[in-house]
Amino acid sequence: MNEAGQIVRLQPGAAIPGGEVSIECEGFSAHDYQSCGAWFDEARGRLVGASSHRVLALVPNEDVSGEVSVTIGCGDGARSDAARLIVGAQLIEDIHMVANPAVDPDDGSIYVTRSGSRGQRAPVSLFRLNGVGSVTDVTGEIVNPTGLAFDHSGQLFVSSRMDGTIYRLTQFN
Repeated sequence: MNEAGQIVRLQPGAAIPGGEVSIECEGFSAHDYQSCGAWFDEARGRLVGASSHRVLALVPNEDVSGEVSVTIGCGDGARSDAARLIVGAQLIEDIHMVANPAVDPDDGSIYVTRSGSRGQRAPVSLFRLNGVGSVTDVTGEIVNPTGLAFDHSGQLFVSSRMDGTIYRLTQFN
């Protein structure tokens, strides 16, 4: 074990940017708290708290995703040996989901809504996110889309909380 201590376990084993991770450790010296840190690959996470047995850190909002190495240390000195953490990647933003997304059984694409306030029309209210993270507009015709579901034959159904109607999209690919 080096001067930075040893990481015993990360909880949870997966997190998202901005999420809190509990780093259980042994022999960590937090006496100079201001100089202590947790690093996610080379991005420094903000510490929430630290003791000799536990460090609480926020996953940085920087470009950190996938399997990352987590280390702890203080000052310009040594860092602990690395532990592995899976950091989720943000795929889409600025949507207004009221219910869960739906997964296309044919190709695994994810369909999500931008529902908005009741009665609010959006230029595009339904989006398709493919397996490589590319987002395409599907339709803006449905006001306040809410629930999404595929039937056994792959047809997409969308409910509208604006008018209480369920729509079937026949050509959406």
